Amino acid sequence: YCESIARDYRQAWGLRCVLCDREGALLTRNGGGLRGCAESAECAEVRAAALRESLRWGEPTVHLCPSGAMLWAVPLMENAILVGGLVSAAHSHPSDESPPLTPSQIREAAMDLLARAEERNLTNGALLHQRRAASRREPERAEAIHAAKERGYESIRELYLVEEPDLLAAIKRGDRATAREILN
Repeated sequence: YCESIARDYRQAWGLRCVLCDREGALLTRNGGGLRGCAESAECAEVRAAALRESLRWGEPTVHLCPSGAMLWAVPLMENAILVGGLVSAAHSHPSDESPPLTPSQIREAAMDLLARAEERNLTNGALLHQRRAASRREPERAEAIHAAKERGYESIRELYLVEEPDLLAAIKRGDRATAREILN
């Protein structure tokens, strides 16, 4: 499956993707042609960090590789256990190997690599979706905490008494998003 993904990804984006283990060591000879990707411990460390962050946030994150490339990774998983990853990279300047990409194109290419891995069931899509949703809820929680502190409530009970009518109204309307926002 990984070879098929690499071939399709190369056709779609003009970028190579390679297979690495969970520590970031390349499992493809010569970096699979990933321009500027070295066998050094420093490069492996960046690939491993990209895998860990991708698993943490539920989507690829872009890292700066020691070679100067922007690198992203998609975790390959067995159930909820990280076993390796697919890694791709792009340089911000044109080359014979890969086209220059804008930040939005890099984001799109990274998400496309994730979609291809999920499509072939090489990663735990449900777990990654759950982590993406959780990371998107965090700013809402922070804002709610900040707003509650600014209001100057003396106790949780006082806050509850103020918010209760809105919460009950949202529940009666079936407005789960508003109810969740109030609870958070």
